[in-house]
Amino acid sequence: MPPTELAARLAALEPSAPPGPSVLESNFQTLARLLNLTPAEREWLLWAYGFTRFIPPTIALRSEDHAWSVLAEVLAVAPDEIRGHMSPHRLHVLGILEAPQLPANRGLELSDWLRCTPHFIDAVEAGHPSEASLWSALAPPVTS
Repeated sequence: MPPTELAARLAALEPSAPPGPSVLESNFQTLARLLNLTPAEREWLLWAYGFTRFIPPTIALRSEDHAWSVLAEVLAVAPDEIRGHMSPHRLHVLGILEAPQLPANRGLELSDWLRCTPHFIDAVEAGHPSEASLWSALAPPVTS
């Protein structure tokens, strides 16, 4: 078929409906709403998920102050918006982010501040029929 005729036929086709949000996207949106996350917290959570789920690049840091500055740059916020803020503590207590690892035998890396817990990864990647189901899946495992 000549290219011009093919182009005319393709142009005449009705566009298909855009796909709906993925399970992961829906879970992140629901979680952001349920926890009333700030824009910085939402970005932090998305970056942490990406750094945890996929192999992150090694980004060496000079100090904890440098870590906060780099993290603020990555999240596109002012350093004061996250440093000393309750966000990281809240996300750690909820079992979403692991506390920063400050190893003695290697230098600091950005991934030390961007690490989701395995429990969170499992919960956010699963399909949930309701908000209550997502919330239950995110609850810390009960230990006896």
